Amino acid sequence: AGAGDAKGEPKQRGKPKDPYAPVKPIVPYRRFCAEARPALVEEKPELKSDLGAMFKATAAKWEEVPAEKKEEMQKAYDQEKAKYDELMAEYRKTGNYKGFQRRFMAWSDGKEVKKLQKKQKARAPKKPPNGYQAFGQAVREEIKRDCPGLSLGELGKKVGERWAALPAKERQRYTTEARAAHEKWDTDLKAYRHSEVYRADVDEMAELEIKQGTRRVKAEYDARIPKKPATATVLYC
Repeated sequence: AGAGDAKGEPKQRGKPKDPYAPVKPIVPYRRFCAEARPALVEEKPELKSDLGAMFKATAAKWEEVPAEKKEEMQKAYDQEKAKYDELMAEYRKTGNYKGFQRRFMAWSDGKEVKKLQKKQKARAPKKPPNGYQAFGQAVREEIKRDCPGLSLGELGKKVGERWAALPAKERQRYTTEARAAHEKWDTDLKAYRHSEVYRADVDEMAELEIKQGTRRVKAEYDARIPKKPATATVLYC
């Protein structure tokens, strides 16, 4: 099989990237900036951590490039882009392209759902911490002051040690308060789930799922559906 039909789908985190797609050429300005950056950092190391200043410095350097050189770079880019467009047109016919489009759509849909869930969660009653978690929230800053530089794992261990050393009466106090807070949350949550706000949230999520499902079906079968013939009016125009 050719590169466009390679088997296996590499696992990726974050936004999916298609490892089998032709590499898109970089526009002249961006290519120039990438090449100019190391020399600018060597000249002014502070630019490495100041993106705004780096942007201004590369833009100033670009202004110094003669028009003839810029034209050469543009011509080279145009040739690369024409070749890329040819390769991409062929690649779109492959199984790998279709597979990547499905993966990308699944990632995009998931991101869209998470964004909506986050917005809706902010409107719902917030679940309170249990007794141990409430204790951790109470002592965490004090531990950080007493033991600076602790990792999250080390900090968690310190909280656990303090909880274990806490008198049973104090542990019971945290547990009792947490139980009361949880009972109130449970009551608030039931009321929320009978509210117009919750009903609107459910409808909004359902609408999103329908929209995404329609989009997936269209992407999967659009190429197989025969196109309607153009009317005489359209042909004339």
